[in-house]
Amino acid sequence: YSLLWTINAGGIVIIQIIINWLARYHENLIAQIIFGIAMVAVSFITLIFAKKYAYFVFSMAVLTLGEATAFPTIPALVNTLTPVEAKGLYQGLIGSWSSAGRAIGPLFGGLVIEATSFTALFIIAAGTILLVLFAIAIVWKLVHRELEVYR
Repeated sequence: YSLLWTINAGGIVIIQIIINWLARYHENLIAQIIFGIAMVAVSFITLIFAKKYAYFVFSMAVLTLGEATAFPTIPALVNTLTPVEAKGLYQGLIGSWSSAGRAIGPLFGGLVIEATSFTALFIIAAGTILLVLFAIAIVWKLVHRELEVYR
């Protein structure tokens, strides 16, 4: 189990270096977010079928790719889309919602596992993440042309 978290931490460092290098030549924040969230969903989908340790390592690697791609990019996108006087509010909301997820997620996950199984939890997580992904993609498609970019 601890090796999985070591893979996660090392992977985040390596992936962030690669992303920073790629961003010099091509930066598309929403594409990074959509890709990253999709990878997080894929990691939970692969967990549904994980029976051997190698599958868990693969799922963690995919999760790490998604985590390192999407999660640091969300505050960057919000920063570019908010005026100076509102940046603190929206950055605070990002932190609050992510903290709420970290607080409620383990409780919810434990309740689902107690009532059903790990497989059910992974299906619920993947489905929820995919719903969020589609919502983000639809909202972005509808409003991105009208957004004002602040630097």
